[in-house]
Amino acid sequence: MKTPMSTAGRTDASGFTLVELMVVLFLMALFASLVFGLNARQRDSLALRDFGVSLVAYLQLARSTALTEGRPAQCLLNRETGRISCTLLPRSLSRPRGMQLAVDGITDQSRNLLLMEYFMDGSALGGVLTLRYRDDAVRVEVDPLLGVTTFRFEESPDARGNLRVVVHKHVNMILVVLCRSGTEDTLHQ
Repeated sequence: MKTPMSTAGRTDASGFTLVELMVVLFLMALFASLVFGLNARQRDSLALRDFGVSLVAYLQLARSTALTEGRPAQCLLNRETGRISCTLLPRSLSRPRGMQLAVDGITDQSRNLLLMEYFMDGSALGGVLTLRYRDDAVRVEVDPLLGVTTFRFEESPDARGNLRVVVHKHVNMILVVLCRSGTEDTLHQ
């Protein structure tokens, strides 16, 4: 008569060992941290770009309002609240937390900082506004003679290895320049 074999001596048991499960969980956690870490970085970069585009649109609206109403328009930054307002516009623009806004050549520490002034003929005070958030920067340049606004986004070179992305926006044309190891490709949209 045959006696059943005990399970301790069995070699064809199905299932995973504890070590195999731990390795799989470790790999899943590693991939998840990489994916979510990159998404947070991209989200910050997108927020900076989005606010830069909103600031350009707000400044262009202030210029248009100064032209149509025949009065100068001043765009001010309230340092306490972080809001950008214009003397001729009913709405204001809110700066996201952690984002720094600097005006080149201005060291005034008063409560309201004059960012830009547009005159009745379409000209402007002119200057450069720089938005910074972590390693990325947006430069908004206003031509003093024409009042034309130029938008430029610069991403830190270490964010994507040796790739540096620069986006220029000049009124209605967007020019994207990609630079990788000395070569330069231009793409018009």
